[in-house]
Amino acid sequence: MGMCSKIKRGLSTYKQLYKKIGKKALHPWYIRIYMLGYDLVNNPYMICFNDYGEKNKDKNIFIVELADDWVPTAGFFALLNRTVCTLSFADRFNLTPVIKNWKGCAYEEKGGFKGTTEVFEYYFKPVSDVTYEEAFKSHNVAISTAPNRDAILVEYNVDDWFHPTEEYCIRMAELYKKYISLNEYTANKLKTDMDKVLQGKKTLAIHFRGTDSKLNTNYHPKSLTFDDYVLEIEKVMKKNDYEQIFLATDDLQALAQFKEKFKNIVHYEDVFRTEGNVSVAYTENSRENNSYLLGYEVIRDAFTMASCQGLIAGKSQVSISAYIINKAYYDKYVSVNWIDKGSNKNGVDWMDIYNKEYKDCRKKVN
Repeated sequence: MGMCSKIKRGLSTYKQLYKKIGKKALHPWYIRIYMLGYDLVNNPYMICFNDYGEKNKDKNIFIVELADDWVPTAGFFALLNRTVCTLSFADRFNLTPVIKNWKGCAYEEKGGFKGTTEVFEYYFKPVSDVTYEEAFKSHNVAISTAPNRDAILVEYNVDDWFHPTEEYCIRMAELYKKYISLNEYTANKLKTDMDKVLQGKKTLAIHFRGTDSKLNTNYHPKSLTFDDYVLEIEKVMKKNDYEQIFLATDDLQALAQFKEKFKNIVHYEDVFRTEGNVSVAYTENSRENNSYLLGYEVIRDAFTMASCQGLIAGKSQVSISAYIINKAYYDKYVSVNWIDKGSNKNGVDWMDIYNKEYKDCRKKVN
């Protein structure tokens, strides 16, 4: 929302207040309270500290909170990258971050996983030594707002989350390196799996986003087809002498097409893939720890792509994250090729689709 729109909305809200209480609304106290509230809602650098107890008086604690109604609808790297965006705010102002649980997301296991109910900590180390429960017994605590989360996008001129600037990616890589650390279980499992599939060969990573991307929802990248990739892959393979192709995809049909066309394809055999236009997150699966595995498998795909020497991909939070992770930990891409048809501008709203078709399905899966 532009600044003019925000001002118009603010004036409209104040007019409604004036209608309700008359000239009292002109009292300096009302104006002061209104302006404070308006700043809190709209100013990306505004936070409000609360006193919940006597603990951690030497710390300014910042709760990294995502929108509760959005969390169940989001893919793994959408959740992670919005979390990292919010961590950017904490980092800028030297606050102690504490991540609020991604409750209700597609990756949450009933009863938790490996001794924790915090979904982030299924895979990563905590970002600070303060727990969420302890934070609400502490002296100086602020809870993140939507403008706080968006501050990094404003600072690095990102108008479209699926088309980030290079400066944004560099900053995100710094934040990944500082805050996003795999826990021991994930790191060991990931190394074993990656070594088996890559085998030290010069590898070109391909990311093909299928399933629900075919819905072409508003403001999301336009979906791609197998044919969109073929010439690009052939050109890049010839130029850079790659020994093999690592394919990351959630789509069974795409997997079959790539394997038929390119004989030096490697991929993970145990990934849960589907056909059609329904995400794996909303498709029932009886395997043990399915919700955890959905998260692990996409993390593994992203880190494997990041450790390759080249990348060809459409725009998605997974492929963008692979690019950022490469900058953070590997920095060895010799070629990066984006296949991009732009973003959809239509009336197909993902939140509407989720609420009508997938919300109850998610409950069944969990």
